[in-house]
Amino acid sequence: MADVSDKTLLGIAVFVVLASLFWSWNGGAGFSAAAVVTPAGQACTDGDNGYDLNTASSCTWTDRNGVDYTVADACISDSVVYETFCSPSMKCGQTYMLCGHDQQCLKGKCV
Repeated sequence: MADVSDKTLLGIAVFVVLASLFWSWNGGAGFSAAAVVTPAGQACTDGDNGYDLNTASSCTWTDRNGVDYTVADACISDSVVYETFCSPSMKCGQTYMLCGHDQQCLKGKCV
């Protein structure tokens, strides 16, 4: 395992749990209760449609000028996934998520 302290992993775990609870409480609408307005010419796609730790995918968004940007899910350590998703602003967002009990991160997903 990478040199990650127990306090760091605990902090990540607490953040993930709190973010998940808020996400569920907010109806999956993200971290804003305001309506999501897609800026003209922008689009975002996520291969696993959000927070699916068991699927490695990538997020791609296109800016107003037609330029594509892609960010892939990745392993930060043997138990933490760098998960990508489409944010309400129609750009790729990223967060760190802890794999479940008895799982490890391999090639951008928990197995």
